[in-house]
Amino acid sequence: MSVHRCHKDNRGAHGEGTHSCYSLCSCRCWPCVAARSDYEAARARANTQGRALMVDAEPVRCHVRELTCDGPPGSHHKGVGLKQIAKVSGVSHGALWKLIYGAPDRDGPSKRVRRATAEKLLAVTFAGMADGATVPAGPTWRRVDEMVAAGWAKVAIARHVHGPRAIALQLSRTRVTAGNARKVAALHAGWKSGRVPTEAKRSRWEVTDVA
Repeated sequence: MSVHRCHKDNRGAHGEGTHSCYSLCSCRCWPCVAARSDYEAARARANTQGRALMVDAEPVRCHVRELTCDGPPGSHHKGVGLKQIAKVSGVSHGALWKLIYGAPDRDGPSKRVRRATAEKLLAVTFAGMADGATVPAGPTWRRVDEMVAAGWAKVAIARHVHGPRAIALQLSRTRVTAGNARKVAALHAGWKSGRVPTEAKRSRWEVTDVA
C-alpha cells in the first residue's frame, strides 16, 4: 500500500485517514482507503434508510441568501453576514463560501451539500441573529400597527424600543435591526397577554419586564 500523500495546493491538507484525501488527492494509503470504505458503507446505509448523506444544495443556498439579503436595489440595509451565520450554525465559513460562491477549482457553487450541513443551516433563523443584523420590517410594523389601532401611542412604543427618553419611533419601513424587532415582539406579546396595559401617552415599562 502506498504511503500517505496529501497535496496542500489541492484545497488544503486533509490529513491521513480521510475520505477527502482519498477523493481529492488520490491518496491510496491504508488509512485513507479504510476511510473511503467507511464512507461508502455509511452512504449505502443512509440511502437504504431514505436519508442520503448528500442533498440538493439549492434550497439551502436560497435560505442563506435570504438571511444575507441586501434588500431592494440601491438599498443600504445589509442582511446577516456569512461569518455570523457560520457562528450561529456551526458550519465553517469555508463551507458557506463554497455553497454560495463555489470553490476556485469548481464550476460554480456547490450542487449538493451534506445533509448534516443542510440541517444546521436551515435551522438558522432571523431570531437567532445578532441584535445588529437587519431583518424584514413587515412583521414588526404589523405588530406596531395593531397596537396603535388598539390605542397605543407611538411615542409609548418608542420608549419601550429606544429607551425612556425617546420622542419618536425610529423604525425603517423596509428593514429593522433584529434587536428592535425582538423588543417590539416582546412588548406586543406582553400586551396581548395582558401583562402590559395599553399606554396612550407615555411608557414607564421596560422591555425586559415583559420579555
